[in-house]
Amino acid sequence: MHGLICHELGHAYQNQHGVLRRVFDNNEDSFLWQLFTEGVAMCFEQAIVGNSEFFHQDRCGWKTWCDANFGRIKADFARDLRTVTPANQRYFGDWADYFGRGDVGYYLGARFVQFILKTREFDDVIGFDIDEVREWFGRFTDI
Repeated sequence: MHGLICHELGHAYQNQHGVLRRVFDNNEDSFLWQLFTEGVAMCFEQAIVGNSEFFHQDRCGWKTWCDANFGRIKADFARDLRTVTPANQRYFGDWADYFGRGDVGYYLGARFVQFILKTREFDDVIGFDIDEVREWFGRFTDI
């Protein structure tokens, strides 16, 4: 529960000191933005906990599985962006099903934002617009 509370505080921090909510006219940008904002909240949570490998979703080998399938998750998410809808998304929510795992988007989001934070400051990142997120996602996925 502690991790989840820290995660939600991450959303509150981005909302207060950056930009949390943006409205888009297409699903691709909406889901890319969700990946980004969930990644920001995950990194905030990890900073508070003091462990960049901490995921409150890690039960029954979840993180080990995500680590082992990281490349596949990243490639599938990038490909799925073209056709994703709220009804067919398989990344966000414990009810989502990405090869038998839920919440995989939180893992990918954290890895994505960690990638950005290698060269950018957290307080700058939380103010990104969708064009910056799209550019960084291209670097992250090598597309």
